[in-house]
Amino acid sequence: MNKNIIKILLPIVAVVVIVESVVLVSSLDNKTSQSNLVSDTEEINSAEEMSQPVADFVFETDVKEMQVGKDYKVSLNLVGKETANLDAIETYVKYDPEMLFVSELTFGDGLPVITDKSKIDYMKKGVVNLIAFWEGDGEFYSISPDETNVVMSFIVSPKVEGVTEISLVNDDEIDGYSTLLVENGTSNQLSFLSNKLEINMVN
Repeated sequence: MNKNIIKILLPIVAVVVIVESVVLVSSLDNKTSQSNLVSDTEEINSAEEMSQPVADFVFETDVKEMQVGKDYKVSLNLVGKETANLDAIETYVKYDPEMLFVSELTFGDGLPVITDKSKIDYMKKGVVNLIAFWEGDGEFYSISPDETNVVMSFIVSPKVEGVTEISLVNDDEIDGYSTLLVENGTSNQLSFLSNKLEINMVN
């Protein structure tokens, strides 16, 4: 009798174990899918939260090939991509002082308070600084799509033959310097794009 009961119960127990295993595996699969879904959503959200560039910093000069010993004007322009209001602009331009001599720094029209740190920093060797900010309530600097504003201009004089470049300092490349656009009202740092000016120097 007992043997017959065991023979009957064994298949039933086996079926129950198999069903529970299937349910457990299915539950694990669902949890994994949900976990992947959360991860994908977070990645999408973080991508959407990345700010779009509001402007381009563009170096401009009449020629790309410069003769050693001669003077050439270089301008740094701010070209709007989006409408934005700024409380402050900080720009740091780097160059190779072994290749170029930089002089006669001037600033664009319409800039507000320009600090005494806005200069060609010969002590740092190879950095041109501009720090400008708006003091009064309700005062700010507006940029608009496709509008070009001169931020600064300076004279470069090639010293030797060769190829060199002028570019913005970003992400604390030099002694904590970093080019910034600061949004009016929020003090947020706005995104921007920048180019490099490559100069071919000849005799």
